[in-house]
Amino acid sequence: MEDKKLYDHTMQRREVLKIEHSRYKPEWESVSDYVLGYRPSSLTGSDSKASRNELLYNEKAKEASKILVSGMQAGITSPARPWMQYGMEDRDLMDYGPVKEWLDNCQKITLSILARSNFYKAMLLTYRDISCFGVTAKGIYENFDDVARFEPYGIGSYFLGTDGERKTDALYREQRMSIGGMVKRFGRNAVSSTVKNLYDKGKVDSKVKIVHAIEKNDGREFNSPLAREMAWRSTYIEEGAEGQKLLLVSGFESKPFTAPRWQADDDDVYSNSYPGIDCLNTNKSLQVEELDYAIAREKMHNPPLVGDASLRNSGADLIAGGITYVPNMSASGKPGLAPVYDVNPRINELVAAIKQKESRIDRAFYADLFLMITDLDRAQITATEIAERKEEKMLMMGPVLESLNTEEFDPEIDRVFNMAQKAGLFPPPPQELENVDLKIEYISVLHQAQKAVSTASIEATTAFAANLSVVWPEVRHKIKPMQAVDEYAQAKGASPKILRGDEEAQARVDAENQALAQQQAMEQGAGAAQTAKTLSEASLDEDSVLQALTGGA
Repeated sequence: MEDKKLYDHTMQRREVLKIEHSRYKPEWESVSDYVLGYRPSSLTGSDSKASRNELLYNEKAKEASKILVSGMQAGITSPARPWMQYGMEDRDLMDYGPVKEWLDNCQKITLSILARSNFYKAMLLTYRDISCFGVTAKGIYENFDDVARFEPYGIGSYFLGTDGERKTDALYREQRMSIGGMVKRFGRNAVSSTVKNLYDKGKVDSKVKIVHAIEKNDGREFNSPLAREMAWRSTYIEEGAEGQKLLLVSGFESKPFTAPRWQADDDDVYSNSYPGIDCLNTNKSLQVEELDYAIAREKMHNPPLVGDASLRNSGADLIAGGITYVPNMSASGKPGLAPVYDVNPRINELVAAIKQKESRIDRAFYADLFLMITDLDRAQITATEIAERKEEKMLMMGPVLESLNTEEFDPEIDRVFNMAQKAGLFPPPPQELENVDLKIEYISVLHQAQKAVSTASIEATTAFAANLSVVWPEVRHKIKPMQAVDEYAQAKGASPKILRGDEEAQARVDAENQALAQQQAMEQGAGAAQTAKTLSEASLDEDSVLQALTGGA
């Protein structure tokens, strides 16, 4: 696509995407105010300090959000344990020794790259934004030192587009870049005359708005060696520059960004249901009740007073609370000073109402589930126990995990794999893997808890068969024990190195059966020889036989 057409396409599509984006911005601002307690600069669109909500009296939602973020990090992408592995559809090939070892090495290298990069730090913002705002986005770029670097984008700073399959295929961003950064990034000849003049005057820290568009390059020339003709196109434009010039057009072979949604309907680009918005009204009413509670307590220990006018100059020392003077108060039989009215608020009911709303916010953010996960190491809780104790919550988390798998981790791991392969970090694959597609399998604590249903069914089926075989021994032939172990280990995320391949395991079974058969043959041979020896030494006269039959009588 020529530059002028590309410029027009980019700016026009940005305006269309901004319209959809504007529908959700007001609710994101409300969630920011009542969950985060402030509006980030990415949402306000300015370089000024984030504005804080002074009307936030109860921070329960912020606390619940932090628990969810920590729990998702520990339960889905824990740096302390493997949470993904490579596999393939052909399980027999996957069990082949060299293939199994190669897959295991690739898994370790991938996780090592993620650990060296800023991946886990970026995921904290990913989990916060997807739970608070229902959507999040970040770029994935090559890095000389760390192989991969991740660039999280704040809510409100990007606009998403989707394709015919409702998958995100466009990420448009508006960012403010310093004059010095622009000249260094794009070169002096690419920037506008305004930027050049500011740069020449030494105003390198002044900022200019930049439009950055990443989108699928459907109209590319497949045989072109140019970066702008790659599968994904990246376009930079200086907002308001003369001549409608492009700062830079480049490309990527694999999708360079992720944009998962918590729960997006078929016709929506962004999410309509997510923890932050699901409990927003409860959160707002909680602030009112918290303020009412504070006012009630204040009136209990510091009530407004009423006093006789004659006491106005009596020197009464009332440091706290207001006082109202009325004439002839003593004549009414009241003491010189008295409360304007008796304050007896129903404090216990107020506290109960506050606790009820806090509990609803906790449930919206899955706080009970994620508190259990963050205590995994201390409490030694297994994934199966999580599934059993929080079965309802796990079922509700299923769609979210699926969304993260397909919209976050799949493109992320694919891109990191391609980067590592390009850098020559993986060992050569076995010949058996030629033209074989790999797939990514997720084995985190939460994913295992989701799979606990399948492992429980394996355990129940094998136990049932074992019980039946006591009465009907032929039942044991119905179970494939080797396959059961493979399926169970895969669901549990066990390292492939602890299991032998099917061929090796069968060879050991055959050797064991052969040794047992030889031992039985030897025992039978020895028994036959002993019988022959006994018979050969036996007396065969009639008296001997008669004595043997009559017991020697």
